[in-house]
Amino acid sequence: MTEMTARPGSSNDEALTATVLAVPGVDAVFAPGRVAAFSVVVTALGGQDPHRRNTVSTTEHGGDTVITARIATQHASLTPETAREVADALLARAAHDASSKINIRVARVA
Repeated sequence: MTEMTARPGSSNDEALTATVLAVPGVDAVFAPGRVAAFSVVVTALGGQDPHRRNTVSTTEHGGDTVITARIATQHASLTPETAREVADALLARAAHDASSKINIRVARVA
């Protein structure tokens, strides 16, 4: 089994998050997984801004860079197109890294 490790450099994840939020039709970005979502709740209960944890995640998996985004979209009928546009925007930002893989998950449709 190949291990996934977090990539250092949360500023890169924040830049990728801004890229995702700039895509028309994206309403929000969420923490990439259940463990991360739990930490958002704990952060909020601690009085800190939980949105600082809701970022795109960059990890290393078997020598590949995996960029994961969980998004909310604004309209159900446009969700597949919005997800493709998010993937395209992330691929364009990661164009220098030929081993990048993009993983888009739709967490909510508003």
